This record gives sequence, structure tokens and C-alpha cells, in this order.
Amino acid sequence: MKFIVENLGIQSPSFFQGYGLGPNSPYTLAIYGIGDTPSEALDNCLERLSGTIKNYSQEMEDRIVSEFGEDNTTVQEEEGLTDEEMEEIFENGEGLYWHVGIKGNFLVRE
Repeated sequence: MKFIVENLGIQSPSFFQGYGLGPNSPYTLAIYGIGDTPSEALDNCLERLSGTIKNYSQEMEDRIVSEFGEDNTTVQEEEGLTDEEMEEIFENGEGLYWHVGIKGNFLVRE
């Protein structure tokens, strides 16, 4: 099965441009997840993927995780923000999260 896992970086959900397939994409599905770390975002993405496709398996999940790797760098650490700055971002209703996307040739549930 052909797939690609992409770290889409840190963004506010209200400013996230989206994640999809272009008109000439070799893939059949694009899905993304968010989290405080890239690993959490990947877990969220995999949870969404498991509920969306027919051929989801532990073997597939293990392959995706091993290809992506484990990264537990928090948004706060990556951006160099203080606790107060993070609190202000969330109080303003914005939030900041890592976004991770997966594109692949998957059999989608009907």
C-alpha cells in the first residue's frame, strides 16, 4: 500500500488551510490529526483513519508509526513560549497544535 505521512507543522485550527488531494494526486484519501506533540497528532490521525478505511490493521499502524518516528516535542517547547503566553493563546480561543497528515491509497468505508 502506498502512503505518505507529513508533519504539517504548528498551526491554529482556525487558520489551518486544510489538507487534501490535488486533482492529479496519486492517492485516494487524505486525513489529518492534531495534538500537543507530533506523536499525539499522529495518534489522532490514526484514530480517524481507523474509523474511515476498511483495510486498517495493527500492521499498517505499526508501519506508519515506524516511518514517521516518535517526536514528543510540545508546541510550547518548539515555539519557545512561556506558560503565560500559552495560556493567553488558549484564552483568546485560538490554540496552537501540531498537525500531521496521511495520504494514501486506502479502501474507504461506505
